[in-house]
Amino acid sequence: MNQQAHKEQRRRVMVDAGFQVKYTLLLVGVAVAVFVVLAVLYREVLREEKALLGLQSASVASQETIGADDREFNDDLRGRVEMDDQRRILALAVAAAVLVGVLAWIGIHMTFRAAGPALAVSRMLRAMASGDFTTLRRLRDKDHFRFLEEDLFALRDALRREAEEEVAALNSAEESLGGGKGGERPESARQVISTMRERKERRFGL
Repeated sequence: MNQQAHKEQRRRVMVDAGFQVKYTLLLVGVAVAVFVVLAVLYREVLREEKALLGLQSASVASQETIGADDREFNDDLRGRVEMDDQRRILALAVAAAVLVGVLAWIGIHMTFRAAGPALAVSRMLRAMASGDFTTLRRLRDKDHFRFLEEDLFALRDALRREAEEEVAALNSAEESLGGGKGGERPESARQVISTMRERKERRFGL
């Protein structure tokens, strides 16, 4: 992977679509459920309000003497209430849409901060398993689970120290085979090999 492709990949927000979409939909679903409950409650309030206006109209109509001014006031009041109701419903719908959009954006980016490090550490571990210890990189400053970065680098450093010790031991065995005298040469080499074998057996349970 070239440097440009690597930078593009680090800027990509959707790194694990299944995980990110799942928990974003969960977050948005909770917000939608809250708005549905509020909408039902508000509808009940409007229904009661209209019922009260209906009672008022019936009471006025039942009077034997009703003036034109009373009728005009009653009609004007109904119109104002209905217009206010429409404005409130529209404002509630717009607020719900804005909040759902904001929560979706937050959900995608928050899950990205969690899924990104997990995916990056997984790829670096696979690279180490294949024998490549040079592709480790630091996580982003705002990523979650930054402790995984430190653990991974600590593992790399421990394996590097062990490799340096083994290289030094092999060099020592090679010098013993090339510069020793008599039985000292194979005995020294066998000691080095035995030590390295015991270390591997102890570490990996062989």
